[in-house]
Amino acid sequence: MAGLTAARVLSQAGVHVTIVEPDGHSGGLRNGVPQRQQLHALLDMGRTQLDRMFPHLTRDLVADGASLAAGEEIEMYTAGARKFGVPGNELVGVTRELLEGHVRRRVSAEKHVTTVRSKACGLEFTGPRISGILYREPHSGVVRELQADAVVDAMGRSSRAHAAHRSSPVPRDRGTVRHAHRRRALPLGALPTASIREAESAARWTVRRR
Repeated sequence: MAGLTAARVLSQAGVHVTIVEPDGHSGGLRNGVPQRQQLHALLDMGRTQLDRMFPHLTRDLVADGASLAAGEEIEMYTAGARKFGVPGNELVGVTRELLEGHVRRRVSAEKHVTTVRSKACGLEFTGPRISGILYREPHSGVVRELQADAVVDAMGRSSRAHAAHRSSPVPRDRGTVRHAHRRRALPLGALPTASIREAESAARWTVRRR
């Protein structure tokens, strides 16, 4: 999802984007998504931003079977105490397959976006600058080079960018690979957990955070 939304933003700015993705896109659950079988909940801000990037996405998801909850249908708890609801907030309960499928179809339809079904296996350098990636074709195993003005790594914890940078000929003081995340130790129970059940009075999902 991070890679698809990045591709959307760049393509809307007129940048040609090539998505390198090893999993197939013909439908079904992708092996590269460990949480693929879990129900996903789009909180109001995330849902709003996705609707901004992909107009009417919430409407289309609901039309395809996602559940929209609002008002008293949403119950959130932290440390056993119910949080006050925010008037106007809406939440969408949706499978990863349905959510990603809608987003992928829209991104793939962009005229500036192409997709290569392969797995990235390294970085290409021109002097101190990253100038592209190396990817391995799934059937032949042939490694090919893809030139690029910029490389966006959206692999999260599975990223191999640091390893690729360490094996590059670039001196350590001439290039840096950074990740936009920070790990922090929190006491048990500091973050709310969630269980989602179908409301008895309607075919919608009610979110309860305990």
